[in-house]
Amino acid sequence: MKFDKHFIDSLGYELELSARVCHETFKRWFEKHTQKYLSLEEFIILDTLDCNKNFSQIELANATLKGKAHTGKFLDSLEEKGLITRLYDTKNSRMVKIPVMTDLGKKTYDELRLKIKEQFDRIHETIPKNEIQEVKEKLRKFRKAVTEIENISFN
Repeated sequence: MKFDKHFIDSLGYELELSARVCHETFKRWFEKHTQKYLSLEEFIILDTLDCNKNFSQIELANATLKGKAHTGKFLDSLEEKGLITRLYDTKNSRMVKIPVMTDLGKKTYDELRLKIKEQFDRIHETIPKNEIQEVKEKLRKFRKAVTEIENISFN
């Protein structure tokens, strides 16, 4: 990453600060609205499972930029809470466990997703929709470039 004189003036640092503010905001929101029953990270796993049916633990770890063991701990917690179950399936001629949301998991996820949408809608009211989409696309492009150039992996 190029920066003129100081690291704190770089795009990377600005992204780091923005990510920390967003993470802290939603971590606090989850603690307040779920009484610590469900963490932000656990919700992200449920959200990813809702978008990607039949993801293995490795695919889930890659999608959430977490290590396989770290992802496994979240899956264990979600399973203990009755929000997911793990079913066996065949992928690439191998038997793997596939995390699947239970009815309770889906209900919990859907309720939280609607509440989170309200939170995001309040934030998005201050920024035009087309600008939000443009920033998201540029962030994905930046993340992909850094990942490829630096050979970043979370396995």
